Amino acid sequence: SGIEDFYINTITTYIIVEFNTTDATYGDVVTIGAGVLYTISYLNLDTFSTGTIINTLSEGGISHSGTLDISQFADGNYTITVTINKSNAVVSSFNFNLRIILTNSSIISISNPNGQLSPSGIEDFYINTITTYIIVEFNTTDATFGDVITIGIGISYAISYLNLDSLASGTISNSLTEGGISHSGTLTISSLKGGNYTFTIIINKSNIIVSSISFNLSIILAKSNLISVSDSSGQLAPIGNYYETYIESDIEIEFNITDSNFGNITLLGFGISYLIFYVNIDTLGNGTILHTLNEISLIHIGTLDISQFSSGNYSIIITINKSNNVVSTFSFNLLIKDKNQVRISIVNQPSSLNAGETLKIIFKAEYNNGVEWLPLSGASLRVVPYFNGVLSTGVQTRTTNSTGEVVFEITVGIEVKNITLTVEILSGYFYTTTSLDVLDINIIPYSPGLALEDFLPYLIIVGAVIALVGGSIGVYRGVVVPKKREKARVLNEVKTTFDDAINLEHVLVLYKGTGTCVYFKSFGSDEIDP
Repeated sequence: SGIEDFYINTITTYIIVEFNTTDATYGDVVTIGAGVLYTISYLNLDTFSTGTIINTLSEGGISHSGTLDISQFADGNYTITVTINKSNAVVSSFNFNLRIILTNSSIISISNPNGQLSPSGIEDFYINTITTYIIVEFNTTDATFGDVITIGIGISYAISYLNLDSLASGTISNSLTEGGISHSGTLTISSLKGGNYTFTIIINKSNIIVSSISFNLSIILAKSNLISVSDSSGQLAPIGNYYETYIESDIEIEFNITDSNFGNITLLGFGISYLIFYVNIDTLGNGTILHTLNEISLIHIGTLDISQFSSGNYSIIITINKSNNVVSTFSFNLLIKDKNQVRISIVNQPSSLNAGETLKIIFKAEYNNGVEWLPLSGASLRVVPYFNGVLSTGVQTRTTNSTGEVVFEITVGIEVKNITLTVEILSGYFYTTTSLDVLDINIIPYSPGLALEDFLPYLIIVGAVIALVGGSIGVYRGVVVPKKREKARVLNEVKTTFDDAINLEHVLVLYKGTGTCVYFKSFGSDEIDP
């Protein structure tokens, strides 16, 4: 086409040439025959570079045909010269013009991990949520015929971006590969800030540009969803547009971050940071808030330190960043209220008490909700006793029951002559503190009568007498009685011996073997023949 008859070919594809040779005089087609050789040279009309081209030409019948390998040529305008030789002699020569153009590339799809994106608007912007990579799929087609072509070995990709808002530019990493008749992979754009971008993908083969494709992408902030706001009393429920808490209380918040297109919860991962900002709607005062926020799995949770805030209406603004880029931002309103006033009353106390007895006294705690006084249950009351004007170590803290009452029992020593009590309600989540002094308890001094020490000398004397008597009895029973018994036993044995001798009448000695009488003596009156 054109004035100089340029053939137009898509880069990276070889061409197939067919021609014939004719008799210069008669115009008849002639054959070259054995020994034919071909030399193909080129001239780049843009750069004036020259060289030779590998070919597969051969003569077949009345024509010559084969491929010219121009797949390594860059795009541009060329003159191709074909020289036919036979036995090293030039037989014929001709040339033709060739324009090599880039292939066409077409986007098949652009997605993020949560789903496929769709272009919108006049300039066909794809919209993607910040911090999520995108997945691109495209193909390359022959610019002349529209057929899908493959690039093959030696392919590489270069991806660049232009921020249309700030005009900042740069390159991004990718995992693109050619698979079958398409190219696909991820573009790592998670570090780019929100804004409008043009991305350009350049496809190369052996460092020669084969094709390029561009598309527009809007990177938008992710959505933040407040899950809960809690304080020491538990989870708060919004009243109108405000969460309500009391002064001197920190709050804990929980939220997640979702893809703006598909609503899927997004995990931010490394490099995350938070900025918490407040505005006092009443005074327009503002500042930052200390916090302990962090990402746990798919949830962001932590405490906001607002314990030093005065009462009033506040707007809390939370900005989530990753690698110094804003990922998402959201806000909520908070009403911080003053604590309720409290009071202490005495339900029951004795007007007087004997020293040495136990004082039992009942207190009642109440708070004012702005309308009436109500029992303050679950509150901590502390009683500090003073005995004879001296602070006691017996400080007690107890908790009120459902009616706001609490009983204290205090042991009063016998040496106590006067007592005062200071009772205090310890500050709680929704109520303040107050104290009450009890000064009207009359202590009756201890009156002992005869003291124990007065009986002590007498007790010592009686004890000594009892000990002496007991000792004497012990000696008598332990020493005297056994000796008397032993003496009686010996006398009895002697007496028995004498009694036996007195009663002896005959002595007869016999020989044991034969029974023959050996000796006989009689002391009695009876006559016995031995």
